[in-house]
Amino acid sequence: MEPTIYTPLKVNNEIELCKVYSKRAKQKLESYLLNHGVSYYIKWNKPKLFSKRDESCIFCINNSSKDAVSQAILEMPEEIRNDIDMLLTPSHNDYL
Repeated sequence: MEPTIYTPLKVNNEIELCKVYSKRAKQKLESYLLNHGVSYYIKWNKPKLFSKRDESCIFCINNSSKDAVSQAILEMPEEIRNDIDMLLTPSHNDYL
């Protein structure tokens, strides 16, 4: 098989940046990411049978944006930072 121009390209380099527990913190982080052109997606927790509704979600971004976004989260007001847990772990995608 002949190599293509995409052969050396690294893919699946998304990381789970943080887990957000409040709607206000989610909106603030989303606003920052959109205003700075950072590509992201949100993973919502699947509801479990007989459990309370979980409103938390996980923000996933490209690994190359990790430093700038992490710094921005640290500069957010404390009442918003209290609703955010930094994860910084590789994202495990099951769609392939």
